[in-house]
Amino acid sequence: MVIAVVLIGGYLYNRSHNSGSAGTPSGTPGSPGAPAGPVSPLASEQWLPVQWQGEGGTIMITGSWTNNSGTTIRSAEVECDQTDNGGNLVVRNNLTIGGPLPPNTTRNFMRVRVGTMSPSTTMVSCRIVNVTPQ
Repeated sequence: MVIAVVLIGGYLYNRSHNSGSAGTPSGTPGSPGAPAGPVSPLASEQWLPVQWQGEGGTIMITGSWTNNSGTTIRSAEVECDQTDNGGNLVVRNNLTIGGPLPPNTTRNFMRVRVGTMSPSTTMVSCRIVNVTPQ
């Protein structure tokens, strides 16, 4: 009973304290802005659900990275698209998340700086587009 209350409370707290969230399997284009290019085969086996927040003109993401492949991943190239109310791409930022991340494991991360927030941004969607195996 206590565990259920804690889980529900945590869910409601997170839901009320996020500017937005985005998370799609990296192999599936998930943002309204068109992806820059194809996703590498190993990248399509990654999962990157994130929550984003604008802080002082900067986009920050918090979330987790799950490696669903059978290979240890040294680093992941992440593409984050900032879109406006109409779903139009405003800014595309790329960043690298370091590993290593063994097969079938998840790593949580907090407050990773993505880039400068555009004044017209209403949503941020991130996906892994490439990975470097160990």
